[in-house]
Amino acid sequence: MTDEFPMARGSVLRIEDEPGTSIRVWSGALWVTQEGDARDYYLTAGQSLTVERRGTTIATAMHSARISVTAPEGERRTPRLLQLFLSKEIG
Repeated sequence: MTDEFPMARGSVLRIEDEPGTSIRVWSGALWVTQEGDARDYYLTAGQSLTVERRGTTIATAMHSARISVTAPEGERRTPRLLQLFLSKEIG
């Protein structure tokens, strides 16, 4: 199952304990951090990332963005998205 979200610049998406979940950026840009991973990821339009670890994954919109989040392969449910914090875009 895939859900799409518009994200204002500075808004944050938090995904908890969902390895295999895919985040795709359709427009804009995201900064993604996974708990236990020393690397951070900068995704722009057309790029995607699959969550590799249990724990918390945080995606922050660096610009206004439209993203989709897809459940791990073989699962029909929506990933457990704990929080989507929206903030006003800074002009």
